[in-house]
Amino acid sequence: MKKLIALLLLLPVLATADPSPATQRLLNEPANLMDIGIIRVSTVARNNWGLMKRIYQMGAGFSNVSLYTSVGYNLETDKINIRITVEIGLGVYPVNKAKSGCRNIVTKMTQLFRSWVGRSFSHYGFEESSQQKDFAELLFGRTDIYCAVRTIGQVIPGEALVTVRKNLASDEIDVVKGDGDKN
Repeated sequence: MKKLIALLLLLPVLATADPSPATQRLLNEPANLMDIGIIRVSTVARNNWGLMKRIYQMGAGFSNVSLYTSVGYNLETDKINIRITVEIGLGVYPVNKAKSGCRNIVTKMTQLFRSWVGRSFSHYGFEESSQQKDFAELLFGRTDIYCAVRTIGQVIPGEALVTVRKNLASDEIDVVKGDGDKN
């Protein structure tokens, strides 16, 4: 009986495993403010997709749309990109309405994203200082909002009907077609 109890007590110890190399690598990588900031801004974008959809619909005058968001960092351009993708049904859809809807989104969402980018890439729990405000202004210059309109089923970036880009630090809006040829 004593041997059985001893064996039962050792069983949980014998059943444990070491983390795999992939898990160990993840455990050793520290999260930084870039990682955390992108997650925070992604959450804000996801939580406001309904608002962005209504803003697009008001600007384009077209109601049957799906909207997706993503946030990421582009190492080549050293920019944080907030991407809003609008998918529309197949059929004739005037490019000027697509541009109007995208202009509407990037213009109206700029203030929301300015407030969140400024807060998201900083430590929480500290009072805001002038240094943090200056840093937020630098981030605004390194952050672009994109709105791309595609017909349902198109996944190749060059096939966008229209792409609109706005920097958070600027009032200018660039209309970009497909892969990046300025229009």
